[in-house]
Amino acid sequence: FKQKTAYEIGVRLVGSEMCIRDRHDDLTETFDKYIRATKSDSPAEQLEYLHPRVFDFISKDTLLLGLELIKQSTMIKAGNEKIVSKSDVITHDGVQYALLTYSQQLSMDVSDMKGQGGANVAISLMLNELKSQYGADNVVFNEKLFTVEMTTTNYVYAILDSKYREWKYLPKTKELAHVTEQVVPDTIRQRF
Repeated sequence: FKQKTAYEIGVRLVGSEMCIRDRHDDLTETFDKYIRATKSDSPAEQLEYLHPRVFDFISKDTLLLGLELIKQSTMIKAGNEKIVSKSDVITHDGVQYALLTYSQQLSMDVSDMKGQGGANVAISLMLNELKSQYGADNVVFNEKLFTVEMTTTNYVYAILDSKYREWKYLPKTKELAHVTEQVVPDTIRQRF
């Protein structure tokens, strides 16, 4: 009896571990799709991965316009996104939540300032501001290319509700705090 019970518990634990691993794999896979969508020629593609409640506060058209303007800009380029950490997946009222931390490389072309009067002062002020925002070790000025290279750390809630086929994302930012408060329960926010 004890041997059979121990075996059954062992099988359940392995099954649970595989289930947890599958959820983390799905989470990572969907996040990778989201990142690929941010790089696609169609900015509308990435809207599919945002939590729908975001659009209660920012219309899809306004957000799409902003994304298209960013896409057209040659001044800032983003890339090299990597998941730094994933929280445990927590289920609350049938909805699954996780918090992803990811890093991203940003490159800002400031070559238009080259040779302009006061450019060195303006770049110095900009670097100081960026270093205070992202940390001194995460901001570098490349004098040869006249670019500012930054490494940012970002946080995003991943939410899987039975209403959606895949994980949906809600950036954890000051600007979207009011959305987060309505979508992510207090108990989950406190854990993350």
